Amino acid sequence: METAVKELTAKESVKERKVIPRHQAQIFLAIKFLKDYGETMKHFPLEHQIEITEHLMGLIELMEKNLKEDDEAIYYEYLRRESALLKKYGKTLKPFIEKSFCQYFYFEFALIQKGIYTQQEYDSFFPEQKFFSIDEAFDYHQLCLAGLNHSRNLLYLQREPEFESPTPKSETNYEAEQDNEITKARQLLAIYYLLKAGFNVEPRVSGNVSQIAKFVHLMTGTKFTTIQNSDIYKKYLKMPNYKKDKELIKDLKYIKTYFSDLSLHNVVEMINAEIEKAKNELPKYKRPSD
Repeated sequence: METAVKELTAKESVKERKVIPRHQAQIFLAIKFLKDYGETMKHFPLEHQIEITEHLMGLIELMEKNLKEDDEAIYYEYLRRESALLKKYGKTLKPFIEKSFCQYFYFEFALIQKGIYTQQEYDSFFPEQKFFSIDEAFDYHQLCLAGLNHSRNLLYLQREPEFESPTPKSETNYEAEQDNEITKARQLLAIYYLLKAGFNVEPRVSGNVSQIAKFVHLMTGTKFTTIQNSDIYKKYLKMPNYKKDKELIKDLKYIKTYFSDLSLHNVVEMINAEIEKAKNELPKYKRPSD
């Protein structure tokens, strides 16, 4: 009796299922793709969400390119990108892997594996219906890309800006006037000499510039997205000559007073040597008298 009830329930379930019209398959597959994407993103912090979103957008663009060119090299590029992402994220990528996004790029399997159609429903189609036409595939890709692009824009709105917000200048506040002299560039210069004199850490000599730049971000309280886009990183690549001529000399003299007050004579000597070097590189008529 129990078996009969189960069989009857299963038959009723099949009857109640509304079969998606074949001409709408690409729309429902795109909806399922974006739903899986949304569930996956819950497991990652903001910056990782952005990177994985852009990764998926890149894969879809590759598949779209493959529709036009059918080049085997495109497939290997796809594999390379997937492998690079897995290598970077390791075990933390498990929520992404479990969704099997790769199946979404093989339409004939995706329609069944992602629950758009049952095997029986799929088998009932005419042979030409079992595959997406070029137009259907293009529509599917565009729907997925549009959804991902919208999500990425929302993610961008949650991150800090990549540029530094200017600090309003107050004509009546003496401390604010003093802070305007302590520029980010002078902070970098001071940290550069502190690391060099105190710990023998110098970019491209005894320290990795990226790691040093991250440390400087910590010391200066400056947020960043990727270190390669960081203004601090770009300046530190040129240290201590991120500026030239009188501007560099002016900054060197400014930070020197702080080291002098702390009796850090070895740092003062280094800065004096750099000042003399900068002066000698100037034409004689431009050299400061002091």
